[in-house]
Amino acid sequence: MRSAATITCPAHTYFGNVDVGASAPETVTLVNYGGGPLSITSVAISGADAGQFTIAEPLDDTCTGATLAVSDSCLIEVQFAPTEIGTRLATLTITGPG
Repeated sequence: MRSAATITCPAHTYFGNVDVGASAPETVTLVNYGGGPLSITSVAISGADAGQFTIAEPLDDTCTGATLAVSDSCLIEVQFAPTEIGTRLATLTITGPG
């Protein structure tokens, strides 16, 4: 049986205006609203601008390797550190077994 999960943040996260050479954090909260445990095997950033985003590991990623009971949550802190001026886009992917 698979569990469903809901990420309790907007579909898009706005880091604000961040100067080149500086960085800004945003925290993503994952909540298990499914009917059973939710296992998380990995968290990754991908996309054309993925290199300008990082996951602060291991202290700021409590999701990787976790199994969330129903209604439990975990946190992922994503850092944005632009290397040039302009809008940057990347995708945060959270995966489980199977």
